[in-house]
Amino acid sequence: MWPPVPPCGTIRVMPRRPPSPLGHPLRHPVAHPPAATAATAVATRPFRTHAEPVTGVVLAGGRSRRMGMDKAFIELAGRPLIAWVLDALATVTAHRIIVTHDDDPRYDRFGVPVIVDRLPARCPLSGLHAGISAAPTDLVLAVACDLPLVQPPLLALLADAIGDALAALPDAGPTPLPARHPAPDVGAGGLQPLLAAYRRSCVPAIERLLADGPAPATMVASTVPTVIVRPDRWHAADPDGRSFHNVNTLTDLAAAAQLLNRMAP
Repeated sequence: MWPPVPPCGTIRVMPRRPPSPLGHPLRHPVAHPPAATAATAVATRPFRTHAEPVTGVVLAGGRSRRMGMDKAFIELAGRPLIAWVLDALATVTAHRIIVTHDDDPRYDRFGVPVIVDRLPARCPLSGLHAGISAAPTDLVLAVACDLPLVQPPLLALLADAIGDALAALPDAGPTPLPARHPAPDVGAGGLQPLLAAYRRSCVPAIERLLADGPAPATMVASTVPTVIVRPDRWHAADPDGRSFHNVNTLTDLAAAAQLLNRMAP
């Protein structure tokens, strides 16, 4: 039974959707359990370095439409964006893997396993599915490759905050918990599913979400027991919120360079 939720949490009971075949075998086949009751709570435990083994998953399968080129290999201060993310994860994880949409040999240079997302849906949520399924540990820290300024203390906080839940998502702004069918782009602020902690047990729920095609990654927070880490909680780990600076355009890249050269308050 799911443990009691603090008074500040909200409980959402989601209707069960019947699973349907996705057309490709999983790296770790999992039987579909009964649909979970989604419990959302605010992280309140003190920050500490997490002791449970964690796998860092870098999501590099995006289409980079706004950038016009593969964002993973765009350089910030002379290093590819993905290298910044890998280095941040190396400080708090025992294993690291890259999830991408094809067998691009350029990823070999980073010396970590590369997993190709082969599900038909081909969206950020399917990338999460591929990474969590392939991880050698139960606990996963997933980070998009276009978040080069992600801070290790924030990653460690998310790994600790998840507790016995199946997901821990930081809230970077005032956007509320998503409805059953939210807008496809979370935009700036709000829940950050591509900078979050997950457990392997959320894989069946992700499969159900993907059964009818691409689905927003924020839907995970409405489907499995999820801890929401509010700004007043993560501020100590990342005072100026640079972890959430997403590089989608050359203007964003220039702004990231400025943040990199500026001391955090």
